[in-house]
Amino acid sequence: MKKILFVVLAIFIYGAFLVALTPARFALSLFPLPENIKLGAVSGTVWSGKATLVQVDSFALEALTWQVMPSKLFGQTLAANIWFGNRGSDIVGKGKIGATTEIFSISDLTLKTNISYLTSLAPLPMGMSASGNLSIDAIHFAYSQPWCDTLEAKVIAKDAIVGNEMGQVPIKLASIDLHCEQGSLVATAESATNSLGIDAIATLSSHYELAVNGTIMPPGDAPKLFVQLLEYGIEADEEGRYPIEFREQLN
Repeated sequence: MKKILFVVLAIFIYGAFLVALTPARFALSLFPLPENIKLGAVSGTVWSGKATLVQVDSFALEALTWQVMPSKLFGQTLAANIWFGNRGSDIVGKGKIGATTEIFSISDLTLKTNISYLTSLAPLPMGMSASGNLSIDAIHFAYSQPWCDTLEAKVIAKDAIVGNEMGQVPIKLASIDLHCEQGSLVATAESATNSLGIDAIATLSSHYELAVNGTIMPPGDAPKLFVQLLEYGIEADEEGRYPIEFREQLN
């Protein structure tokens, strides 16, 4: 019996090494990609490799490198460390990805990009524009249609500028916490962590309904145009706070 188990284990290990050492380029040739996914030059192996470009529709990652974590395979999870981007890339970051037969997840993700790049992929409404530096730190994310099953992340914008035909509003700092709540994506902003005095919660439900509720109390050094826009469209309460209440069905 022990000999049989030893033979089975040896075959399993040998097979695992064969798969791991298979050239990544050859492995990809066995699985045709959807038309909206494009790959640059691929090198290395399934276990450890690199792609010069991974593009999904208009979104692209340059210099993607992966390293599979073999210890996770015994728990029936395919997991890998990834790195992407280099000097001059629109997006630079690193993290861990994992997949089982039921769920896809991301953890320990750090990502840096420029807001203007993101708005080129998804233009802002009403002729608005935005620029500045953006970073994302995701401790954990597990995907579930349409948004997420679990999420713990923080988005930080620094030295940003948001504008339209009326002018531009500089934003020194804006920090937003992201999490999931019963299938809805929830973003929370607190006045202590943004330079515009915003305390608000935005919720995007699984039914694509966007709801925003909160208040804005501009600090003394708030941009003049920002204060003027608030005074023009919203009436402040006795404490000088401007209420925010917005709800829209996105589809």
